[in-house]
Amino acid sequence: MRNIAIFSGASNTLGLGLEIELRDKYNDDNWLKENGMIMPNLRTDEDIPFWKENRWSKLVSDELDLVEYNIHDRFIFNSHPMGGNAIETLWFLNRGDEKLQKILEKTKYIFLEISYLRWWTESLHGSNDGKEYPNTILEIINFINNKNSDQLAVIQALEWIKNFDEEIYWKESFKKYKSLKQTYSDIQFVLIPWHAGIPQSTIEEFKDDFINTYGYNGMFDYLSSNLLRVGDIAKAFNGDYKFNYKDDHPSKLGHRYVANFVINHINKNNNLEIIPFKKQI
Repeated sequence: MRNIAIFSGASNTLGLGLEIELRDKYNDDNWLKENGMIMPNLRTDEDIPFWKENRWSKLVSDELDLVEYNIHDRFIFNSHPMGGNAIETLWFLNRGDEKLQKILEKTKYIFLEISYLRWWTESLHGSNDGKEYPNTILEIINFINNKNSDQLAVIQALEWIKNFDEEIYWKESFKKYKSLKQTYSDIQFVLIPWHAGIPQSTIEEFKDDFINTYGYNGMFDYLSSNLLRVGDIAKAFNGDYKFNYKDDHPSKLGHRYVANFVINHINKNNNLEIIPFKKQI
């Protein structure tokens, strides 16, 4: 029986940011006055339950009565463990991970958060050499400007930026996606566009797999426009406390709306507003 839902993406799928909205520590007036909220926030073990209990992957799994398998739980303090995006993560794990192979045999759905551009090379990021390498554009810039960075890695980072072409990047990723779909034809794949410049030709090719975002340019656009991010809700960013920038991850209610979008897609329901969840959230 296929009773598992696999989720791969980035920090939005892991559930980062929910601890800032929900954890007592970050809602304590005295603590906030003394410390403020300086991002990125240092995550601890105490944050994990807030991610796992409130993120959209759990809500979807509960609604579909499936077992949630969130790939990021295997790398709990690394929001993007392998590959440059959700497709690449699944692709690399699929190549030789026996645990994942057994899970795929029982999987009904694979949900992929198609999100921000990330640099990932097997020779560096996948080398398990114990070193930290940058993924996001901002991380790469800081890495290049840091005099203590490994200079050979800096050269590779500069080469990646020099030769980068976003359209080619996504087309190559979706070649892997197509291969995964063909290999696992008994599994339904669902794509959640978050904040990515995916070529229109690619969107058309896989249009049945992409969720309907109701005119919004991905989930980030929807959450931002409707004030459903942690930075819009959390006390730390909306009081007389110091902070450097607001957290852009979905709030607890934001995660519910993301789940609504996904459930709508599964149920082929085009009216976002009338989705009743079977379970109270």
